Amino acid sequence: MEAAIAGYIFAGLAAPKESKRWEAAHVVRGICTLAHKRVLAELIGLTKTNSGGPFVDARLYFYNLHAREWLLIALARAAKGTQSILLSHADFLKQYAVGGELHVLIRQFAARALLAILDSGLFPEAADLRDGLERVNVSPLPPIESKSYERLKKRQSKDKEPEESDDDRLYFGIDIGPYWFEPLGRHFAKSEAEIEREARQIIRGEFHYSGSSRWDADERARRRIFRDQETYHSHSSYPRVDNLHFYHAYHAMMMVAGKLLSSVPEHREPGEEGDSFRDWLSRHDISRPDGNWLADRRDPTPLEWPEWKGDKEPEHWRWSLWKDDFDHALAFGQERVNLWGHWTMISGGRKETISIDSALVSRDRSESLLRALQTASNPHDYRIPDAGDELEIDHGGFQLKGWIAHEDHLGSGIDEQDPWSGGISYPPTRPAQFVIDLMDLNSDSERRVWYSMNRASTSPVLWSQVWGHYSEKDDSDEKESGRRIQASPQFIADFLRKVEMDLIVEVEMDRRYAHSRYESHKDESVGFIPPSARLFLIKSNGQIFTI
Repeated sequence: MEAAIAGYIFAGLAAPKESKRWEAAHVVRGICTLAHKRVLAELIGLTKTNSGGPFVDARLYFYNLHAREWLLIALARAAKGTQSILLSHADFLKQYAVGGELHVLIRQFAARALLAILDSGLFPEAADLRDGLERVNVSPLPPIESKSYERLKKRQSKDKEPEESDDDRLYFGIDIGPYWFEPLGRHFAKSEAEIEREARQIIRGEFHYSGSSRWDADERARRRIFRDQETYHSHSSYPRVDNLHFYHAYHAMMMVAGKLLSSVPEHREPGEEGDSFRDWLSRHDISRPDGNWLADRRDPTPLEWPEWKGDKEPEHWRWSLWKDDFDHALAFGQERVNLWGHWTMISGGRKETISIDSALVSRDRSESLLRALQTASNPHDYRIPDAGDELEIDHGGFQLKGWIAHEDHLGSGIDEQDPWSGGISYPPTRPAQFVIDLMDLNSDSERRVWYSMNRASTSPVLWSQVWGHYSEKDDSDEKESGRRIQASPQFIADFLRKVEMDLIVEVEMDRRYAHSRYESHKDESVGFIPPSARLFLIKSNGQIFTI
C-alpha cells in the first residue's frame, strides 16, 4: 500500500502541469510532518527509476527530472520543521548536494535540506559537510572582471561554425535562446549559440533523447492533451504546462549551468559585488529568501459579509454608497481598525474594491488637510504616502509622514504557480522601522501578528493579512483577494501620543461588475466613474473627525 501511494505521488511530482507538481509537493511535506516513514522511503526509492510505473501511460515521456526536483523542493521545506524523519535519508540528500550532480537547482534544494538537518543538531557527525553545502553553486574559480558588451567579441567566429545535421532537429525557438540561454551565457562569457550546443549535448547524451523538437514529436501534443494557451510562454516567463520541448530545454539549461560553474570562470562587471550567478539562479528558485513557500504566508479570506452581498441586486447598486459603508470599512471602535489595505469582495457578479491609506500629520494642520482632501473633486488627485514615499512632506512646520512599509512584489519565483499560494504577493506589509523601534514591536516569523513589548499584556496590537486565489486560467472569473494592516484602538492611541501627531485616513470605495475578459460591463455605456472616498482624522485622545 505504501509503495502504491508513493507511486501515485511521484507521478504527480512529474506532472507537466506545474500546479499539479506543487500539489504533490505539499503532499510530500505533509507526509514528512505526519511521519509516514514508509511512504517517504518508497518515494525516495523511486528517484532511482526513470518511469512512473502504473500511474502514468507508458507511451508518454516521463518527466523524471521534474519528479526529482519537486521532491527535493518539498524535502527542503519539510526539513525546516521535521528534520528527524529525513535523518535516515541524509545519504540520499548528500548524493545530490555534493555528489557530482550537475543540475544546479536539484543540488541546491538537496543542500538546503541537509543544512537544515545540521542546524537542528541531529547530525553532528556530518558537521564537516557544512562548508561544502554552503558553497553549493559557488564557483571554485576566481571571477573575471569584464564589460558585458565586450565578453562575446572573441566568440563571434565560433558562432558561425556549422551545426551537426543531427542537432539541426533540436531547435530551441525564439524565446528559449534569447531569454533563457543568453542570460546564462552572459555570466560565463558564452554566447547564446554556445549554450545551445551545450544543451543539445545534454539532451542527446544525458537524456538519451533522439527525437526532434517538432510539436508532433511530443506524444501528448499529438493526443491533444495539451492546449496551446497552457503551453504558451513568452520571453522569460514559465508556461503553466510544460511540453516536452520546454522540459528538455529547462533541465538542460540547469545542467549546463552546473557544468560551466565548475569549469569556467564567472564574469562580473568591474566593481560589481556579490554573486551574479546566484542572482541569475534566484529567478528560477522559490520566491522567498528564507526558504519558506508563498503558501506559508497566505491567510484565509476574512469572514466578512457586507450587507449588499445578501441583497438582491438593486438597479443602482454601483451608486448606492452611504456614509455607513465607509464607517464599516474603517471599522473604527471595533477590536481591529483597518488602517491600510486594498481588497476586493465579490458576489453575484458584483465587485467592491476598498482601498485604505493612512499617514501621520501635524496636529495643528491636520483638520485643514482633512477639509482640503475631502473637498477634492477626484481622490486620484492626491495620495496618502507610505513610509519612504517621495510624497512625504516635512516643510514649514507641516509634516505628512507615512508609517506603513509596503513593498511591491520583489522578483518572482516558481512557487507563484503553486495553487496554495493563492497568487499572493510578498513580502507582507508591515509597520515602518521607526514605528517598530518607537513602540518596541515584535512579531511572529511570518510577520502576521505584532506585539508591543512595552505593555504588560501579551495581546496583539497589529495584524498584517494577505489573502488571494490562484487562477489556473488567465480569463477565469475574478476571485476575492487583498492585503491590509489592522490595529487595536489602544495601539492607535498609544502610538499617536508618542509621536505627538494625528492620523489622516482615507477610505476609498469602488463598485463595479466583475467580468471575464470576454464579457462586457452591464453599464459600460456610462464610461469611467472615479471611486468615492471619505477622509477620517484620528486624534491621540481617541476622538475621530470627518466631514
